[in-house]
Amino acid sequence: MTPNFCVLLSYYNGGNYIEEQIRSIFNQINVNVHLIIRSDGSNIDNVNLLYKLKSKYKFDLIIEDNIGVYSSFMRLISLVNNKFNYYSLADQDDVWLPLKLYSAYMSIRDYHHIPALYSSNVAYVNENLDILSISDINYSHYNFKNLLVENYVIGCTAVFNNLACGIINSRIPQNALMHDWWIALIVKATGKIIFDNNYYILYRQHANNVIGQINRSPFYYYNLMKNFLYNFNCSKLRTSDQADILKDYYSHTIDNVFLNDINLFVSAKHSFFKRLHIFFSRSFSRNNFFDNIFYKFQILINKY
Repeated sequence: MTPNFCVLLSYYNGGNYIEEQIRSIFNQINVNVHLIIRSDGSNIDNVNLLYKLKSKYKFDLIIEDNIGVYSSFMRLISLVNNKFNYYSLADQDDVWLPLKLYSAYMSIRDYHHIPALYSSNVAYVNENLDILSISDINYSHYNFKNLLVENYVIGCTAVFNNLACGIINSRIPQNALMHDWWIALIVKATGKIIFDNNYYILYRQHANNVIGQINRSPFYYYNLMKNFLYNFNCSKLRTSDQADILKDYYSHTIDNVFLNDINLFVSAKHSFFKRLHIFFSRSFSRNNFFDNIFYKFQILINKY
């Protein structure tokens, strides 16, 4: 039986690349694809473009106000009714290789009895789709503690099954650090994440990317320092807050080992000695050297 996929795409004024992405989604082989696009407060020209593309490619279109990337994707997930086998997240400006969804299916199909999520590496490309580099995430090095402090699931590669969709939809918080990070935390804590070291997405890097960027450029480190300094004077959601929400929403279904990790991570906000423990722990660490230095210092000063 051919697997059915529902692809969820959040769109915001991305007219330069959206048709190429839609075409690549419908060019997937060995799967049935249903596409839902939500316009997150796009301007009238982009809304008109989406209606034009809808008549050409036959997808579901939702036009709503701007609520941001996290809320837009969670809104999309909340609208699906579990009639599909699998769900996939899509950015508006990438290009999918034809085996993207089928490769995910082959990796995730044996985990139908638990919440399961698939993720892979990507090829970073420029605006003309020339390959700049290949992501080299070694997923075997990551564990749940790492996921509490850093997201290692690239959202545009994410595919999850019906059980995962159900538990994600059971409680949707108003805020989380990012939709793909939140989804990865839920599935890791209650089921299984399957990683593929191959790539099936051309992950386009350009000036208007909302999140995506080829890592470790000078501008990347400038933003890293700016965000680090910003943390001293703001009350925005932090990694410890996100972990606290995860515990509050899903403590009854989380594996006890993972629940103990969350308890330590959250309770360290009230104990300097526990923060020292996390500071020296290799498990509660980020992959990049400079990222990790900044983050470890934030732990010590209780700004994590």
